[in-house]
Amino acid sequence: MGGENNGYLASTEFYDPVGNSWSGKAPMLTARYYLGASPVTIGGVAGALAVGGGNPGYLSAAEFYDPGANTWAAKATMLTARWGLAVAPVTIGGVAGVLAIGGIGASGYTAVCEFYDPSANAWSAVAPVSSARVGMSACSVTMGGVAGVLAMGGFTGTWQATAEFYDPGANTWTSVAPMTNARQILAAAPVTIGGVTGVLAVGGNNTGGILPNVEFYDPAANTWTNKAALPIASDALAASPVTIAGTAGVLETGGYNGGPLGSARFYDPTANTWSAMASMLTSRWGLASVPLSLVPPSPTESGTPTATRTASPTRTISPTASESGTTTTSATQSPSGTATACATPTTTATGSGSRTATHTASGTGSETAMATITWTETKSLTPTPTTTITAPRLYVDRNVFSPSNGEKVGIHVELVGEAVSQVVLFNSAGEWVITLFAGTLPARTAQVLWWDGRNDKGSPCASGVFVVRLSIGVKALVRRVGLTR
Repeated sequence: MGGENNGYLASTEFYDPVGNSWSGKAPMLTARYYLGASPVTIGGVAGALAVGGGNPGYLSAAEFYDPGANTWAAKATMLTARWGLAVAPVTIGGVAGVLAIGGIGASGYTAVCEFYDPSANAWSAVAPVSSARVGMSACSVTMGGVAGVLAMGGFTGTWQATAEFYDPGANTWTSVAPMTNARQILAAAPVTIGGVTGVLAVGGNNTGGILPNVEFYDPAANTWTNKAALPIASDALAASPVTIAGTAGVLETGGYNGGPLGSARFYDPTANTWSAMASMLTSRWGLASVPLSLVPPSPTESGTPTATRTASPTRTISPTASESGTTTTSATQSPSGTATACATPTTTATGSGSRTATHTASGTGSETAMATITWTETKSLTPTPTTTITAPRLYVDRNVFSPSNGEKVGIHVELVGEAVSQVVLFNSAGEWVITLFAGTLPARTAQVLWWDGRNDKGSPCASGVFVVRLSIGVKALVRRVGLTR
């Protein structure tokens, strides 16, 4: 978002890693460059906060992007107007918000740090970074079990290799190992390498000019390690975590090298390589980027549940079921017996005698309870297909589930034609969690995949919001599900 290209930019673009394509989104309210940006949730909406920057003076304006509505809304302004600041998400006192660090304002380089509380829509001063500087980068990181922020690099009149860790509980900054290369206007993003989740510092400039250098910070060892260099040296660039083809890495975008760049490159941490991806629609430098999922709104429940059943079976539900739309169950058997119905795509029973049938609620919403149907009449069945899939569909049978209570979530996939498909889960940081399905599904498929809240290694995932993505060729459908423990 934003940046500079023969003028200050308000335009924004979204990168789809499945289709390897960019699409234009709503422009910001204020054109700006050298801005900061961070993911943040406001009013239950996971979006992005853009803050500060220059146009051409120092800005304090902040605005929030709602990906579902594709709109920007003005938010409370920072206490200190500035550009060239560093921004990262952080949780302080149980409030998940945004930390704005340093930069340059009307009084020169600043060490001022502020915290944005999205529930109160207010900024408050927190401990300043150790030295006033501009052109730092910042990234969320966990050190010694403390989830905080790493700020690195910058310019104080000389180029800095300094790195500092912010502890939000203690409200303190602590110096950690410096980078191998002093630099300013670099980019940084979280990444996991060899099982260690740390920070990737990318590009920037120093007395040697524009840099291609890349290095990884290991918070447990408190060390920096050089990694594969950028194919094109760049400063004033952006970087964000992204998962491409099941690999959780980093997407580096834009920047400057003799002119504004529109290129995008993906860092594969396992292979330690950079790969060219589709270029942005607009070349730009001094931009910002955040990981973001364009997730359609969750379905809403409406309508009065009704049921149509042959032979008037008696239906006993325990616990109480909640339905929305129209429910259809067909059951005619001989002799008497019992069937258990649970929420899966519509099924038609054929023949006579006892059987176990499935039941689903069509329309919007979901049913989460088990139901028991008991009958005593004698009839024969005539096969009558009831499932007509006219468009690909992905939905979850509950918005929130608790594995600690033995719960699982059912992920429903419906396809029209035969297709190579993949169902993958990501966490809110865009990191790959687990692949539930990868292969070819036949035409007119209605399938349920169950997730127990564990990652691909079988370890329990922490509480949070997870994104379910169904990829069908180059197209994708996504839904969200909350996990609590």
